[in-house]
Amino acid sequence: MGKIGRLVAKRSLSEKIVTDQAITEGDSKKTHELVAEQLRHRIMNGELEIGQRLPPEDELNQHFGIARTTLREALRVLESQGLLEIRRGRGGGPVVTKPDLEPAATALAIALQLEGATVGHLYEVRRMIEPNAAGKLAHKHTDVDIAALNQAIDQAEIAAEANDTRTFGEAAARVHETLLERTANPALSIISQLIHDLVWRYYAYRAAAASQKLMRSAVRSYRRLVRYIEDGDVLGATDHWRSQMDFTSRASGNEPLSLFEETAR
Repeated sequence: MGKIGRLVAKRSLSEKIVTDQAITEGDSKKTHELVAEQLRHRIMNGELEIGQRLPPEDELNQHFGIARTTLREALRVLESQGLLEIRRGRGGGPVVTKPDLEPAATALAIALQLEGATVGHLYEVRRMIEPNAAGKLAHKHTDVDIAALNQAIDQAEIAAEANDTRTFGEAAARVHETLLERTANPALSIISQLIHDLVWRYYAYRAAAASQKLMRSAVRSYRRLVRYIEDGDVLGATDHWRSQMDFTSRASGNEPLSLFEETAR
């Protein structure tokens, strides 16, 4: 018996997936929706792990007591939610996956542009988040966190010394993203991923007009932040990064957010 089978077998009869007849007698949800819910629950609680292949169709049909077409509808629901990938060909079938955030990020960017959001609006939100993230890292961090920050800053320094504004813009964005990612807060990490393209475009736009002196100054500021974090100076890290963002935000204004144009206006 496969993993799904073992899981279903453990449940009482009253808890199993209801039949089409039971649904028509009072359940507002369709059978395939209920099957999708059961599989989604197992994915979300870790019983079915990312990368794990689901049992063959015949086994799933037998254990859920449903028709093949109903099962395929349920799998399509989970596929649309990014929780399954239906692989074709020999050795294919449904495999548990982690949802791709790119569609959500694109939808967010479009929504912001339709609402007339500006670069200044985006920066204001980031200013509310990033200084606190810096303080959180100062309070609790690992050597791996410090190494990740230094690696991102090293790339910015290399670009600054080469006076490569485009690469510096990408590296600067990476420094900010790394700061959020290393807080070990999944919500902050996902927020960072959702606004990734907008942040990168902003820094590419800003760096294009930056002098080498300004880029070098930014790198020194990044290094100073790491020292505050290593020293466990929560207030120092928070205040320093807020000052850093205040300095940069003076150039942020009413330019519209742009995701689909080749260059920000």
